[in-house]
Amino acid sequence: MTTTTTGSYNIKDIIQVLHPIRYATFHNNSHGTDIHKKKPQRFSTLLLEHGEQELQDWSVIASSRKRSSSSSSRGTKQRREDGATNVSLSLSSRNSSSSRWREDSEKSINKGGSYVKMTTNAQERDQSDKMKRIKGRLYLCSKSIVFEPEDMSRGIIRVPFEKMTVPPSSTGSAGLDDASSSSSSFLKNEDSITTTTTATTATSHSERCITLETKRYIVMKKNNKIAPYETYDKLSLFKFTFQHSSTQSFVQLFEKIYNVPTGQLQNVIEPMCDQPFDASNFRHLNETPMTVNLRAFLLGPFPLVKKAGCVIVTDQRLYFQPFSGVYSEMMASRALSWCLEDVVSFARRYHGLKDEALEIFFNLGPSVLLAFEGCRNREEVLRLLPSVRRNNDDVVVEGEEEGMSIPVFCHTDRSFLSLVVDAWINGQIDNFDYLLALNSAAGRSLFDLSRYPVFPWVLSDYESAKLDISSTNAFETMAGKQGKDGSLMTKVFRDLTKPIGALNEERLESFKARWNNMQDMGDAFLYGTHYSAPGYCLYYLVRTMPEQMLCLQNGKYDAPDRLFHSIEQCYSSLLINPADIKESIPQFYDPKSGVDILLNLRGLQLGVTQNGIVIDDVKLPNWAKSPKDFLKKNRKALESDYCAKYLPSWIDLIFGVKARGEMAFNYDNLFHPNSYLCPKDLDQMVTDTEKMQAELHATEFGICPDVLFSDFHPRKNDRRIDHSALIAPDDGRSFIQNSDLNVDKRKSLSSVEASQLLKSIQPKLNVAARNENVMQESPDDDNKDNKTAMPNNSDIIEINPNDFSIGNDSALDTSTSNILLSGSGVSTKRTDTKTYDDENDSPLPSITPSKSDEVNNRFEKVDGWTFKAIACKQIHGGEVSGCHLLNGECAYITTTSLDGGLMVHTLPTSGINERRTFSSTAVKSRYQGRNPSETSMPLQFHTFRSHQSSDPLSCLAIINDENRGYIAFAGGHDDVILAYGIKSACGLASVFSHRDAVSGLVLIEVPFVSDGESTHIMLSSSWDATVKLWNVTVSDGETVRIAKEPFAELYEAETPIHCVDALYIPEVGIIVAAGGAGGSLMVWLWNVDGGKTVLFQQDTRPGHESCCCLKWSNNAEIILYAGYQDGRISSFSFKYDGMYPVGKLNLGFPANCLEILPSCQLIFTGCADGSLRIVATTSNGHFDDGQPLVWNSVNGPSSPGITSLSVIPEKDQEMGFTLATGATDGSFFL
Repeated sequence: MTTTTTGSYNIKDIIQVLHPIRYATFHNNSHGTDIHKKKPQRFSTLLLEHGEQELQDWSVIASSRKRSSSSSSRGTKQRREDGATNVSLSLSSRNSSSSRWREDSEKSINKGGSYVKMTTNAQERDQSDKMKRIKGRLYLCSKSIVFEPEDMSRGIIRVPFEKMTVPPSSTGSAGLDDASSSSSSFLKNEDSITTTTTATTATSHSERCITLETKRYIVMKKNNKIAPYETYDKLSLFKFTFQHSSTQSFVQLFEKIYNVPTGQLQNVIEPMCDQPFDASNFRHLNETPMTVNLRAFLLGPFPLVKKAGCVIVTDQRLYFQPFSGVYSEMMASRALSWCLEDVVSFARRYHGLKDEALEIFFNLGPSVLLAFEGCRNREEVLRLLPSVRRNNDDVVVEGEEEGMSIPVFCHTDRSFLSLVVDAWINGQIDNFDYLLALNSAAGRSLFDLSRYPVFPWVLSDYESAKLDISSTNAFETMAGKQGKDGSLMTKVFRDLTKPIGALNEERLESFKARWNNMQDMGDAFLYGTHYSAPGYCLYYLVRTMPEQMLCLQNGKYDAPDRLFHSIEQCYSSLLINPADIKESIPQFYDPKSGVDILLNLRGLQLGVTQNGIVIDDVKLPNWAKSPKDFLKKNRKALESDYCAKYLPSWIDLIFGVKARGEMAFNYDNLFHPNSYLCPKDLDQMVTDTEKMQAELHATEFGICPDVLFSDFHPRKNDRRIDHSALIAPDDGRSFIQNSDLNVDKRKSLSSVEASQLLKSIQPKLNVAARNENVMQESPDDDNKDNKTAMPNNSDIIEINPNDFSIGNDSALDTSTSNILLSGSGVSTKRTDTKTYDDENDSPLPSITPSKSDEVNNRFEKVDGWTFKAIACKQIHGGEVSGCHLLNGECAYITTTSLDGGLMVHTLPTSGINERRTFSSTAVKSRYQGRNPSETSMPLQFHTFRSHQSSDPLSCLAIINDENRGYIAFAGGHDDVILAYGIKSACGLASVFSHRDAVSGLVLIEVPFVSDGESTHIMLSSSWDATVKLWNVTVSDGETVRIAKEPFAELYEAETPIHCVDALYIPEVGIIVAAGGAGGSLMVWLWNVDGGKTVLFQQDTRPGHESCCCLKWSNNAEIILYAGYQDGRISSFSFKYDGMYPVGKLNLGFPANCLEILPSCQLIFTGCADGSLRIVATTSNGHFDDGQPLVWNSVNGPSSPGITSLSVIPEKDQEMGFTLATGATDGSFFL
């Protein structure tokens, strides 16, 4: 199908922001975050009761003990039956399972998956009531207290207010009952805890401790695994010692909310949340506030996650400042911010039944859903959003038009709906995109489970061995019946003219009989359930959103027999079960995002059915070869001629004239009255209880979409369309045409409001202004333009950072970026080179511009090194954790990111030389006297593959099979290693590898393996201080098998491991190096006969930064190079009896990543200041006396730190190289 454009924009590109792949679980990471220093936060509001709010948190040390049995009966541990699952997660085997888990399950659970009482021995294994000085964070929430230990092997503990027998209080205060004496005795047995801060040492021990007693506590996420919650009914005593503050703030806040009725709790919390916006959160001093503080909720970044805060809009950005943790007048929380120039569209949304939310879509990453306090505030922000945007291409090619204006659409406006209707009828967009656009226009969002996008079940044949949607047999009638508008009841396709509840005539008759019996009761209906509700959405999404199901199901999964485990069984239930009439969701038709809903990639223990079936991956129809194949065939069916013809009938049922009223009854499409409630109905209700019950029923049991069409939907290629008659009036829709808010676009605040806002933040602005004056008076004219005065924005989390463009004044201008490192470029001062005999490091050198005639001694025979920008692109929403260049049959660029994304980009064939390689980036110029930019055109790479993980991906390794296939191995914070086929575009295998986040991966091809069959050995490192060795088998067709268990484990490290590298030495074995916190370094030798030797151990040293990158070099000698966060690069020489230090070099900035090309003895280093440094070495590991070559600001003018690097030599350039760098802001540079 040929996609055409409308005016100066492509309507299909506008709808791309609605695709589910962009809404995959997204983790925001502040710029410059060091993943090696900051572990992922396990706590979220999903662990609380649905609707409960997080208020404030503190750093504490926890202790606990069980009360004597005389004061309480022995507790029992109540667990939901977890069933069996495959902990190795082999994607190639749907029904494989762990024998170890089976053995444990058979001892403790019933076959049917019912609740069980654990034995006393099982209860004794829990250590939550036996804690001794465990560090962590204490969260005070609106209905409970939560303790999150730093040790991820320990579970998160939640203590509900209602289960406390003695509420929290300072141990030094009076008023405790007889539990007070127990508390005092408990405290006497605990050692006094001291800290180094002055404020804390001035506080007495009793003022820093609180104790509480509870008869029940809940344990969640042990070993950071998502599993049903464990409830312990036993009297226990907990003590929390505050590390950096007194207990006063905790006690005061607790007293305000304790014993407050649920209905009045929000009224108590709201006044505490009214804190002014902190000006230090502003990105730039010249920003002008356009609004006052607007109280709002941020709904996301996952469904059911809700954070209170305030919104403020300036002339440049939109800010959201969370309220959690801001109950002190002296400080405020860090703010999330989004650039208004990145807005591509927006849509009015609902918050429950209130029409007061706004969803904003950006050019990168997922959207943002904000719920305001009233429709008026929502409209005020909406009017300040841009109406047009500039065409911001990643690389501006000479001759192309710049600054092209593209409309910014509101999806719930009539103009947008008219546009997409015309586009579908004229064939400009396919059925999938059209249904996404209609759902958005009807107020439905992927962030809102109560209004999740609804898609039809298209196929009805899930039993045949072969699916042929194009054959004549596919359109044969079944039992000679036809749909109401003449459509055929086919063997392959579902009848789209009927709702799900009417597909089975016998069941429909029972629904009608019930309707007749309800006539005397009023408000009769056919279906008591709905086709889309939060429970139904999570039924499909349980493998990608398990925490959401646990949240709605009170900490347990649904019964195994009711979980989604078979496509055929699911559709069969839709036809016969009177309580099951659910439609489908978009992921079933999207091969890019739908695989995760079918595969149990997390290794969730979902249980065992009464028939003994282990709930693991979803069982596919016989005609589907793989999950990807199932989704592709599903999508093909959706785009078939049959669906193109009869899809308008289904649209009439969901979004059109058959959705309500008499037409709904005539077409057997009548649901419970609460399913049709709208904001006007809510306003007419008198009591708060009535409103609450109506909202609860609607949001939990399903809400019908807004009616979009007031006439029958037109067919394909129907040119006679009267939009005024087709599109429904604005009544009942999330649309406001005439508002009494006469706010013009870009209109500033009144002078009084602006002065009040600025007055509250004036002291901080004055500090920033003084800093600006100092910067302007700097005598360094060369660097004046590069300095931007702004408040301290270290607390700002930037969403979709894409603020720099490649233009004439950019460091990445592709027409003029000819930077000569040895000529007119920039280099460092003389760096310090020394041996390890000198234990005291000299101060780190500063970076200053060099004279134009300075030439590095190492490269003095070279006429000049030229760095030429090929392309730059913002491809991730978080730090790029790994990148890899593949220069074989095709030019692939693979990246992983802390946003959970794995992406593969390609360069267009027209821009690549005939030898199918990259154009040179760093190259010895063969065109003396000519500008190298004149010899080749700048290139732009395009997305080829993408995969979204639910957790951050922290490392990447790539290998190829014998048939030119490529497999990407990615390790993540969820402890899983995933193998992804670049050409096949699907997950190939995965394994749970460690007890903590995976920090490094290496795959080496060796002639010896422990099982005699494998082709590779994979080494994985983790924050759990271990390195594991795995057997991996790779065969043609991107087929991968990872062993279920490692064949070796190296556990001698004493600190979290941040990086790993390995090298195979023929007839000797594998040498493994691992670097960790505090500068620790371990080197092992794994012999071919299976023995292990520790060759070198460099312990943690006080004051030393972490070792964050390692590389082996095997040229004349075997050398290990290690980069540290204090700016050092060290080299070690391998000998069979150990490792020997050789040299040390100070770079001046932390070395985040490095690559080595032994053939030319060069080290390429990416640094935290955003620079690229090239270091010359000798064959025996010594660093040359000359200073490294430096290219500053590689990934953009703002100089984000380089976090990943890949280098390959040019085939026909002796000293030519292609480099790829990823940065902290998610940008990628080639």
